[in-house]
Amino acid sequence: MVGYWHIAAIYFVSGIGGNLFSSVTAPGAASIGASTSDFGILFGLLAMVTVNWYEFKGQQLEQVRCMLMAIVIIMIIFNLMAGGAQTDGMGHMGGGLAGLFWGMAFLPRVASPFTRKCKVFGQVAFLLMFVVCFACLYLTDAITCSKVDEAALC
Repeated sequence: MVGYWHIAAIYFVSGIGGNLFSSVTAPGAASIGASTSDFGILFGLLAMVTVNWYEFKGQQLEQVRCMLMAIVIIMIIFNLMAGGAQTDGMGHMGGGLAGLFWGMAFLPRVASPFTRKCKVFGQVAFLLMFVVCFACLYLTDAITCSKVDEAALC
């Protein structure tokens, strides 16, 4: 439905975005694995269904839309419930946000005024998320390094 390259792009972008978001919001948390990318794919597919919501016309396509939404929401809930004390929740949230914004901005859509607004919103939100995270990461590192004596490496 979406294609290999779109899924691969969401996978890598949400993995990077989730770990970047985690390093800014929870600096001491250990982040390993691909769960940020998994959340990005789920939220990206949620964005695709939401953006193309009005294009599912007819009883069968409306049922498909509802089933897709239910499956994605259930998978998100199960993934959140599976996390334990050692789970990096901020990484999951960051991966989900990156996937949601990327999905709104770049996944296939039917041309309409609503989908154009969603595309612009997704592009702006995606860019803003990465710029703010990189800026916070840089500023946090600069402040931390200025407080440490010269013998320590930053």
